[in-house]
Amino acid sequence: MTIATDTRTASLAILSERISAGRIGWGAPLVMVAIRTLLFLAWQGGAAALFAMTGVPHPLAASAAWWPVTIVGANLMTLAVLLRLLHREGGRYREMIRIDRRTSGRDLLAVLGVTLFAGLAATMPGTLVSMALWGDPMTGSEMVFRPVPLWAAAFALVAFPVTIALSELPTYFGYAMPRLALLSGRWWLAILITAGGLAVQHCALPFLPDWRFLLWRG
Repeated sequence: MTIATDTRTASLAILSERISAGRIGWGAPLVMVAIRTLLFLAWQGGAAALFAMTGVPHPLAASAAWWPVTIVGANLMTLAVLLRLLHREGGRYREMIRIDRRTSGRDLLAVLGVTLFAGLAATMPGTLVSMALWGDPMTGSEMVFRPVPLWAAAFALVAFPVTIALSELPTYFGYAMPRLALLSGRWWLAILITAGGLAVQHCALPFLPDWRFLLWRG
């Protein structure tokens, strides 16, 4: 615990020095909070445009099925921008991800436990909200997960978890949150902004112009 605390304190001290030197401002962290939502919309919009040009009926609805594939492109672009910003301020990607081998086993069990709990905690409210909005517990999930060709499903099965692990949490909580906390002097505000950005991005995975769906996803 002491080692982890000391490491975190040292990391924040380094970020404070970069802020004092003018290498970190408000712009970059705020952009990174919003960038994933914007990229999701852009990639789905590109897919919809492609479907429209090829004569596919209801191109926006058709593009929604492909979000597990288009998200890979958005993840890679997020990672590219993140690496660029870190390089500009004199940092490195690895400084956001620190592994203590002495506690890795315990940490892994904790992650698995939190993941299981979070999955169960998220499923029940989603089911109840779906019932309230549509009168059916599965309507929301059926709008999110739609059939795609086997090759696309296989690609997403491999590329989706890898790219999202490298881009999502590092962007929100490794990059944006500590910088916003130091800039504002308020951790609660930084947590609120980054958690809000993480929640809002799901409204674009996929984007459907249906207020009930947007409410359910958010």
